Amino acid sequence: MIKELTRNAPTIYFVCSGNIIRSSFAELLARHRGLTNVASYGTTYHNSAIHTRSNDELLRLGVSTDLIRDFHPRHISDLSGFVDRDLHVVMTQDHKDQLEMRGIPPDQIVLITEFINRNDDVADPYFSGNYTEAYSTISQAVDQIITILS
Repeated sequence: MIKELTRNAPTIYFVCSGNIIRSSFAELLARHRGLTNVASYGTTYHNSAIHTRSNDELLRLGVSTDLIRDFHPRHISDLSGFVDRDLHVVMTQDHKDQLEMRGIPPDQIVLITEFINRNDDVADPYFSGNYTEAYSTISQAVDQIITILS
């Protein structure tokens, strides 16, 4: 089911709380690796710039400075008109619950770790401090999304 949802999605949205660490990392990594139908947003916090740790890790992975510089965090309230079949790839169960409360159908929301045969949250490293684990998990999931779309 996850493969079909991914293949049929006009846009794949990566979703976290503030769109400065996890979802921004996922979007920019996916763009760097050739995907064009990706975007990201946060559900809770309004921010103005990508987190320095994400910036540094993306640069380490070869993502261009221009791509990173051109990124601007978005909040769900900044977006309008999600399309049927858009796929919302969330970092936590709480994000899934928030999207469902906003009327996004549950079958259009997937926990990012489902792409790597897990069903756990990617904890917010802003609070947990575990940036390495978060980036590794997200990178693996982005690789699987690319594989599905290839």
